[in-house]
Amino acid sequence: MAGGCPMSGDPMRPGRARQVADGWSGPGWLVWLLATPVIGSAVVLSFAGLAELARACRIAGWLVYLWPVSLDATGVVATLIWLDRRAPTDARRAARLLALAAIALSIGGNSLWHWLVARGYQPEVWVQMAVGAVPPMVLAATLHVLQLAARRQVRPDQPTDQPDRSTGQPSDRAPGWAGRVVVTTAAPPRPSAVVELPPVVVAGLPVDPIGHPVSDPTTRPARVLAERLAVINQPNRPPTSALAGRRGAWRDLVAPARAIVTDQPGIGRHALAQALSARLGQTIPASQARKVLDHLAAITEEPSLV
Repeated sequence: MAGGCPMSGDPMRPGRARQVADGWSGPGWLVWLLATPVIGSAVVLSFAGLAELARACRIAGWLVYLWPVSLDATGVVATLIWLDRRAPTDARRAARLLALAAIALSIGGNSLWHWLVARGYQPEVWVQMAVGAVPPMVLAATLHVLQLAARRQVRPDQPTDQPDRSTGQPSDRAPGWAGRVVVTTAAPPRPSAVVELPPVVVAGLPVDPIGHPVSDPTTRPARVLAERLAVINQPNRPPTSALAGRRGAWRDLVAPARAIVTDQPGIGRHALAQALSARLGQTIPASQARKVLDHLAAITEEPSLV
């Protein structure tokens, strides 16, 4: 219809926004004036066809006029609740189903009556039974929709277990919003079993407190380890010398190293490097000390001291 209200989305979904044209204040008087005879004519014609169908199904007297009222009025009431955005969502959903069912029954009843008239038939027993079952069904469905529409709309952030102000008892009315929040707590972790294994001791090897085999403190590997620790833990190391970066510089250390080895025959490369560093005032790498020891062992025809 020209000049109507453009809407976007399904009206049953409250999250969809309704777009309203600027200056729209509802149908004008001309629209209502033209719609009145349309609505009135449709109601009268539908009423007449359904009333004749009820009379053919052996509903006597003035009661035949109540049957079309019960059907068409149900469709009107359900449609009004369905299109009312202020109604609860569950009420609008039920009203939509009821409105569509009432409209379908009204169309089917009028069509069936004209078919019977054209054929000259009398309604079968099952048709009369269906016509008689319509009033109680629409009564139950209408009461159900009205009960849903009468419920108080509750916001999700509003507690539903507050006592009623009139009775002082907790309210048993269901909220108008769908969904529940379930809070669960994580299960405590299961304690894991700790298996203590006995220590494995190999015969003939001393074992330290943490279980690693160590050598005899009188052997050379232990002495070399002590020499390494002494070098590492040295608090004040002299600055690095130029001998460390020059190829063949270890030959300049042979003379001072010979004097140190003479005083300490069993000295290792790390201890020799430390002694040379202290005597020369500069850092001597252990690699050069090893070359010096190998050179001294070769010229004296003795086994290498490393």
